[in-house]
Amino acid sequence: MRSTKRKLPMILLSAIISVILLTGCIQVNIDIGIENDFTAYLTYEISVALDDETSEHESQLRNAINQIARHYGEELGFTVSSQTDSSPFTLTMTRRVQNNSLEQAFASIEEMLTDETMSIFMQVDMAFEGFYRQDRYLLGAIVDIPQILRMSNINELPPAVADHLNQSLENGDGLISLSFPASEILASTHPVSTIVSESTGAATMHRAEMLVLMDFAEQTAFGIEARVNYLRDGTIGPELDEIIAQQQQLTNISVLVSGAALLLMLITLIAAIVRAVRMRRD
Repeated sequence: MRSTKRKLPMILLSAIISVILLTGCIQVNIDIGIENDFTAYLTYEISVALDDETSEHESQLRNAINQIARHYGEELGFTVSSQTDSSPFTLTMTRRVQNNSLEQAFASIEEMLTDETMSIFMQVDMAFEGFYRQDRYLLGAIVDIPQILRMSNINELPPAVADHLNQSLENGDGLISLSFPASEILASTHPVSTIVSESTGAATMHRAEMLVLMDFAEQTAFGIEARVNYLRDGTIGPELDEIIAQQQQLTNISVLVSGAALLLMLITLIAAIVRAVRMRRD
């Protein structure tokens, strides 16, 4: 298992702090997942509403959002779209990496979540084990907005500004959504919404979806451990017990067929012997 702790670049910290200080409400959604073709993705969706809609504050907030957009778009290769014409301002940033296998996709997720230049996760624990017909993976992460702010010497702010910041954190909220290929969930720190099946032509993909509500005022931790079972054609299969049951059923059918074939052979042999005896008598 790999455990990493990361720090954010100061240029991004200052922009994030500016956004929080200038807003009365901030909504952050983080979407992490692996698609059917093993494309790994990480998406940040940010929506901010001004508490005081003055032209000066609008300009400052617009500059802060544009600074974040440039950092993620030009320097980190994210696809970025934003709306800063009127409040609420919105910003969507997505990074996608194509892969050839689940193991490669999981490694891409790990790289994105632990890269200090693009991730807001303070600590990430990940592990992957690949077997002949089965893969297991574990993902655990911590988002700590107060710790991020403490890294930028937030205690040095004037009391009135600090109070406004704390209030903004209490009013803000966020959501982390995870979507991974999985035949079954072995453990989870949050309720898994469901395991759904997606048909893509002849193949079927089983996926686990998980939602985590972030608390901006406190540390938010989440974790999931899952198992992926593979069928003979390489597609993702059902739970291991179901695979064993299917294999047992095939074995039983094979035994029945073999038994029937043996019985037919014995009957044929007996019939031949009876015919031979009759021919000798005649």
